[in-house]
Parts: sequence; structure tokens; C-alpha cells
Amino acid sequence: LGVWILKDIILYPWLWRAYAYPDTDPLSELVGMEATAMETLDPEGFVRVHGELWKARLAPTERRGSDGRRPALRRGERATVVGMRGNTLLVEPKLPD
Repeated sequence: LGVWILKDIILYPWLWRAYAYPDTDPLSELVGMEATAMETLDPEGFVRVHGELWKARLAPTERRGSDGRRPALRRGERATVVGMRGNTLLVEPKLPD
């Protein structure tokens, strides 16, 4: 029993990092990244971010097209991840340069 406790005391400084929680949420790192629409988002669909497929939804916006409707994101178009709601990414279409 003493050897077991001694082993734990010696190894603790190296192992505690494996059990510590990260300072940031790994999913929050997706915000600001570029996404590519895999299908038309009007307002929901799927996008690809860094090779991973994600469910996405167009973020609420005041921008409207000439017909007064919010612009949809067409397949192949690029967007920017602006947030998350649960496991769904909120995206905004990239404006043409």
C-alpha cells in the first residue's frame, strides 16, 4: 500500500495536466473560421469546416436582397462561422471582395 501511495505522489505532477479542464471550449475555436456550404442553406443545411461536416444555420441578420428576402447560402459558397447554438453552427455568407 505504501508503494502505491508513493507512486501516486511521484507521478502526480506529470499526470494532473491530463485531467485538468482546458481554459477554452474547443468548439469556440470554430468561430471566425471559413465554412463551405455542402447544400443550400435557407436557413439550415450542412457546411464543411476543416474537413468536418457540421449542421449550420444562417445567423440572424438585417441584410436583405433586392427582393427583400434574406440571402440564402448556395452550395459551394463560403461563409464565416459567427457562433454556435447547441451543436449547430451559426454562419454568415462571405461578402464578395
